[in-house]
Amino acid sequence: GAHGKTTSTGLIGCVLEKMGLDPTIINGGIVLSFGSNTRLGNGRHIVCELDESDGSFSFVHSKIAVVTNIDREHMDYFKTMKRMLNEYLVFINQAEMAILCGDDKYIRKILPSIKVKYTTYGTRHGILRARNIVQNKNCTYFDVLKNGNSIGRWKINLIGRHNVLNALSAISVGEALSIDYDVIKLALGEFSGTERRLEVKRDDDIMVISDYGHHPTEIKKTLKAVKRAWKRPVIAIFQPHRYTRTKDLLDRFAKCFGDSDTLILTEIYSASEKPIPGISGKILYDEIKKNHKDCHFIPDFYKIPEFVKRKVKKESCLLVLGAGDIINIVDDIVSL
Repeated sequence: GAHGKTTSTGLIGCVLEKMGLDPTIINGGIVLSFGSNTRLGNGRHIVCELDESDGSFSFVHSKIAVVTNIDREHMDYFKTMKRMLNEYLVFINQAEMAILCGDDKYIRKILPSIKVKYTTYGTRHGILRARNIVQNKNCTYFDVLKNGNSIGRWKINLIGRHNVLNALSAISVGEALSIDYDVIKLALGEFSGTERRLEVKRDDDIMVISDYGHHPTEIKKTLKAVKRAWKRPVIAIFQPHRYTRTKDLLDRFAKCFGDSDTLILTEIYSASEKPIPGISGKILYDEIKKNHKDCHFIPDFYKIPEFVKRKVKKESCLLVLGAGDIINIVDDIVSL
């Protein structure tokens, strides 16, 4: 999927591990509970995060294919949404079974073309649904219903409705493998998250959170989750990632930072791409400031900590966003 792959992979892996299936796990991010993005097991199951950016996911034949969502992303490869949806269908239809997020509009669009057994989950659409979601500072509680029948109250040590959806994907996988709900619930309750996915780096008079979010959908959901959980003024620091993404989603980036009180932008991280004429961090800044009252552009991100030091107040939350080398200033932000 476009979003939620790393956390979902970690949750699913922990469910299988708790069941004693000793899985091999290959993830796109560090799972905090075992300090690595990989785990070599002796069991017969492999839990693997697949990258859709170059279409290579469609070469994989899965026992269970999980699709968290589909979004306009990596259009330098896909070119059109029609081609993207077709490649997702190839991936899904060569699996033995699929587990799909029913809340996603693109997934609902392709359901009639799915030829394998599948089940769905969501908060609004799905066979497995979450209801009565209550978010605290460091965890989220929710009821889970299957076909309208309750299977209990659940807890995850993660915040945000998007992480409730990630948890539902793991519950669905556990159910497909005939793992008892009590085991799944225990595994989800013990899961401590993944590195750079709403990772709290400091929590006292000033809060610092590091997050990998680099797509407008991710940024919007992350900001909403942070605002709801901690109710602090949010200073967001964002490094755009790739010229092609910035160009394709410029209008969406311009409107996704509404839950930040202050926004600091830096120059685009190229990720090995060649610059595109007319696309830059300054161009993005000019678009965002049309909708944001307190927006700043600092091209050299190493100058951001000093700027933040002058700007930050007690009880503020500093949210560092991006998939590039912006991570290099996180420790400096923490030590303010």
